[in-house]
Amino acid sequence: MKDKLFVFFLILLFVTAGIPAVAQDAVRYPDWHDLTTNERADYNTNPAKILPDARAAFQKGEYGRTLMLCSMHWVVYGDADAGARERNDLDAKSKRCYDLSREMTDFISSAKNRAQQMLERNPDDSVALKVLAIPEPQALPEPPAPQEQAPAAAALAVAAAAAAAAPIVPSAPDAPAEKPATGTINGHEWVDLGLPSGLKWATCNVGADEPSDYGNYYAWGETSTKNTYDWAGYTFRVSGDNYDNVTFNKYNTQRNYGSVDNGTYLEVPDDAARANWGGSWRMPTDAEWMELRENCDWTWATLDGRKGYKVTSRTNGNSIFLPAAGERYGGSVGSAGSYGLYWSSSLNSDSPYCAWNVNFSTDKVNRSGSSRYDGLSVRPVTETEKE
Repeated sequence: MKDKLFVFFLILLFVTAGIPAVAQDAVRYPDWHDLTTNERADYNTNPAKILPDARAAFQKGEYGRTLMLCSMHWVVYGDADAGARERNDLDAKSKRCYDLSREMTDFISSAKNRAQQMLERNPDDSVALKVLAIPEPQALPEPPAPQEQAPAAAALAVAAAAAAAAPIVPSAPDAPAEKPATGTINGHEWVDLGLPSGLKWATCNVGADEPSDYGNYYAWGETSTKNTYDWAGYTFRVSGDNYDNVTFNKYNTQRNYGSVDNGTYLEVPDDAARANWGGSWRMPTDAEWMELRENCDWTWATLDGRKGYKVTSRTNGNSIFLPAAGERYGGSVGSAGSYGLYWSSSLNSDSPYCAWNVNFSTDKVNRSGSSRYDGLSVRPVTETEKE
């Protein structure tokens, strides 16, 4: 009898046009109750638990809860997709749809096998005949490679069709024109990391010939190298030799640091990337470094014998290498091979003797301010794809 009831629930879910109203089910099934907030959160996070729990409820005779869990199996498609969309993770979304639809397909096939056994005992069993009349579920193919994936809406439509045992698979829309993954501007290579802004990142530091080369070191706002990096030789210094008494004639937001011009981003003539590489190359802003950190995986690695971070896009798998080039302080280079510091074009407006940078060591990546006279690495960016 329980097997027949379980099959009947399948018919309700996969054959009828909708799911019975809660009020009606409350009358039909004394054990009916809505899922708690914690239960729904748990099933949204772990949708693979829904069907096993439904089967367990059925074996206990909790038919109302069985139907509630089967209904939840439908709801979780939309909820799971919303979470994936917030993370901008199309790969995970496609894989989730595939896993759920395959499980539902197996569920239907199992019910049809049970119905066949029922017919062997009673050829006129009406419930078994209805189950066998359900169209064979459409098999959902393995998710394609990331660059070939259809948009999320098409993937969800396919998954929903398979879950409902419908033999219809919607066609994927035409794929957009493929964008180049790399290119050059003024002889310098860029890589498309699939960032939301569309920004392209150079493969080398300014002054480097290869991705693993350290390249040159620049004080913030200066466009050429020098022998000594200190306040006395800093271009925009007027007076002072320490962070608490230095004054500036450009890029200043505080009166106690000299004349105020409220300049918080480097102008084109003071941008080391533009001055040395030309074209549309420039230094990244603090926000653009943050975008790189939030949309890529950073892995400590070795390239051509030099340590640094391999920065890999979560969107398209392309990557760049940031060598741990250390910094120039005074007349020498320190921490090369274990520490990296890269300028942004953004001033720290609260402490204008500093500018923002990204710095890293073997186990962490940070955002911090460095004294403007420090000699740090520069990694250029560009918005354009052609010279």
